[in-house]
Formats: sequence, structure tokens, C-alpha cells
Amino acid sequence: MSRILALHGYLQTGSVLSSRLGHLRKANPFKRAGCQFFFIDGPYLVVRDDDGEPHGHILAGGDDARDDDAGGDDAGRSWWRFS
Repeated sequence: MSRILALHGYLQTGSVLSSRLGHLRKANPFKRAGCQFFFIDGPYLVVRDDDGEPHGHILAGGDDARDDDAGGDDAGRSWWRFS
């Protein structure tokens, strides 16, 4: 059995990427090989201003973080903090 780690892009989440790659996960070569996909979320929540534009990052679950669910399901994530 093969394990595949799928990392989302900027302003995405693991669940969004999982739904977008559903056709790939169900493709015959991956099914036959018994591949198992793992979709994880980046550690930083992207903070948006009133216009919805990203303008900062907070560490999800850290001391300076808000609730991890801040922003709802559409809250984007990032793998690192931009200056």
C-alpha cells in the first residue's frame, strides 16, 4: 500500500484539496495500487480584512491564535507566515 501526502496551496485547506482531487483519488491506477491519500491543513490561518483580502497570518492553535474555526470552512491556510 502506498501513502500519498497532498499539501494544499495558499488560501486553501486539506478538505478543499481533497474534494478537488476526488477524480484523481478514484482513478484506476491509484485504486489498484491501494493508494491512501492524506490531506492536512497548513499551520497558519490567513487573516482577511473587511474586503476579504488577505493581510496577515496567525498560528492556528498557538498562543496568539484565535479559534481554529475562525472564518468558517472558507478560512484559508498557509504553510508559512509572509511578511
